[in-house]
Amino acid sequence: MDTWSDARIVSLKGQGVKAFLQGYLTCNSDRIRQNAPTPTTLCNLKGRVIANGWAIGDDECVLLVVHHSVAVALAAFLKPYAMFSKCSVEAHNHAVAVASSASGSNSFTDHWCFADNLLDASQSNADDQSSAIARDLVTNRFAWVSDGVAGKFLPQVLGLHEVGAVDFDKGCYLGQEIVARAQFRGAVKRGIDVFEWHGQLPMAGDDWTDSAHGKGMVIFVRDCFHSLSDDEQALYEKLLDWEDVDLYDLLQGRITSDDPLVSGLVEKIISYDGVL
Repeated sequence: MDTWSDARIVSLKGQGVKAFLQGYLTCNSDRIRQNAPTPTTLCNLKGRVIANGWAIGDDECVLLVVHHSVAVALAAFLKPYAMFSKCSVEAHNHAVAVASSASGSNSFTDHWCFADNLLDASQSNADDQSSAIARDLVTNRFAWVSDGVAGKFLPQVLGLHEVGAVDFDKGCYLGQEIVARAQFRGAVKRGIDVFEWHGQLPMAGDDWTDSAHGKGMVIFVRDCFHSLSDDEQALYEKLLDWEDVDLYDLLQGRITSDDPLVSGLVEKIISYDGVL
């Protein structure tokens, strides 16, 4: 079992938890299942996304998997309202346990699934798969909202309706009137696109200008070396597990690896000129 350090869990427990969430989530909470992650979004009164991710659970406990930077704020936002439905809300401060999608049914990307017991923090020292998962999210055009962009965009602007996170047939939820009006009146004039960035990476929430597309904002960043193959990317991540002294000597050319793939990757890193 591996971990996803970029993600955190907000748990909601109580007999009326799904009924409560029906008034806040953009997905239909009746369709939330234990082993089938449901893409979802939570908006403010203005219909702007304050958090998004996946919902998993049953009639008495629902887990929301969201970006680590918005988990505490999301729990604090929901808690006062949840009390009226006799539901408890808690933000859990540990990485989310994940595995290859081949080893489970609750897949949330092409290659990754959630562990059976997401509230188990015992996997906190396992391998972190944040980079690999981010690659899948970008490939699938899943705009994952962090605190840098929370509260700034309608779900449709982020393309979240296209990944199944918005149910336009369900009843009222927070921000629903604005979200629905924008959808059915064709008022959404902006959207997301995927770009390759060379040089120092921007941060989510940074303003950005492109000659072909005009002004925009960075929504989600995948930190990676774009020209590395999947095998080289895996090797690079393994290199980061080396002892600092050995890794330093390797990159300084003081020692070499018997593995030609490792040697080739090290040579590429040493000759790095700003674009890999």
